[in-house]
Amino acid sequence: MSNVQRYGKFVTGKCGHCGRESEDTQMHHIISRSKIKKMNRDRLEYCASGTGLSKEEIKLKTYIQLKEILIHKWPNNITEMCKYCHDLTESSELYNKPRRKQWSKKKDWQAYGKQDMSLPQCRGISYRGTKKEGQCKIRGDLNADGLCSTHRYQL
Repeated sequence: MSNVQRYGKFVTGKCGHCGRESEDTQMHHIISRSKIKKMNRDRLEYCASGTGLSKEEIKLKTYIQLKEILIHKWPNNITEMCKYCHDLTESSELYNKPRRKQWSKKKDWQAYGKQDMSLPQCRGISYRGTKKEGQCKIRGDLNADGLCSTHRYQL
């Protein structure tokens, strides 16, 4: 795709999980950045052997330097994913959960705009727990099958 690098890996534009090509790919840390930040010195040194540094170089690095190397320059810990696959990861869920709660607490619907009731409604089924389901409430921006981006795989 280009010579762009993120976290020490070249961006290919191809999802490492599903194999689809996409312009909107995201880098995913297999061992999360927060886990790396919480690791003790022994674990950091153990993981740093995968970065290409020699044992002597690893011993000379400070605790903070090892963390930074593992977060930003450990290519075996990074995989490129399309947005849809990345949204399925636990880290993405944890990142977006407080933002969804914050949005749902706002009752100022005027700021977000009301949906145009003349637009067609998504035919997808939303599951709300066991034995609870209902039609999706999204209107407009539907694909040829009449489904929104969330339900595009339902037929």
